[in-house]
Formats: sequence, C-alpha cells, structure tokens
Amino acid sequence: MTIGIVRFIRFGARFGRPVADRSSGRVMTRHPAGGDCATMGHVTMGDITQVPVTDLPDDFTGKTDSIMLDVREDDEWANGHIRGALHIPLAEIPARLDEIDPDTDLYVVCHSSGRSMRVLQYLAQIGYDGMCVRGGMLAWQEHGKPVEYGSGEPEVDAHR
Repeated sequence: MTIGIVRFIRFGARFGRPVADRSSGRVMTRHPAGGDCATMGHVTMGDITQVPVTDLPDDFTGKTDSIMLDVREDDEWANGHIRGALHIPLAEIPARLDEIDPDTDLYVVCHSSGRSMRVLQYLAQIGYDGMCVRGGMLAWQEHGKPVEYGSGEPEVDAHR
C-alpha cells in the first residue's frame, strides 16, 4: 500500500486523465492504483474543500474534535510546524492510518498545498473526509501564525 500512495502522489498529475483500453476500444479514466475511476469513487482536486489559515486555530494541542495532519518530510517539520499537529510524512500515511480518527475534523497541511490535496484524494477514496489548508505552511507563516520548532514554544517568524 505504501508504494500505491507514493505512486499516487508522484503521478498525481496524470490522475483522472482519459486512457484508452486497447482490449475493448473504450476510453476510461484510470485510478492511479489501478482500476476504473467510475467504480472506485473518483475524487478530483476540485472536490476537496480548502480552508484558509485565518479560519484555523493557532494551536491544535489537546483538540479532540479536530486533527491537523502535517504530511511534510522530517526536515520540513523540524524547520517549523503547527503546534499540536500530527506529523505523518506522506509515504507513511497508509501504514499509519490508525492514527487518524475518521470521526474528527481533519485538516491536512504541507508546504504549499500540493501534497495535501493528493493525500486528501487518497484518503477520500478510502472513506476519510478532510480539508486542505489553503497555501500550506507558506500561507500559515505569511499570516504570522505561530510555528513550533522541535518541542519548543511557538514562535512567530520575525522575517517579515
């Protein structure tokens, strides 16, 4: 399953493009993990809700009704993240699904929204509902929202 999501993300630009089925002569839309999108709950990026950073709390610590899922790589996380966020790098999502409560409001963040949108496409196809943080961490920091480095206290980027 890990290979599936990595392929899904890497080749996400091809997701939803029509392809010809040479055996039947019909044109269909292919799901990145294989199969016909018509039978697999095709989700496009346009179907995913995006939420502006200004509509989100600064801190997700102790929240029981919502999860901020950060899908960036370890080095990106270390360079600043939203306080109280759950960090699961993109490639680890399938193996760590049990850490994501499907009954809470799910917000997904990455650097600028690209990976978040693709992760949300994947999650939607397996029954999860979530929202993309519009603009990702770039927008978060541009709006002066606090970030946490390591396990320290939140800080506001002073380079503005």
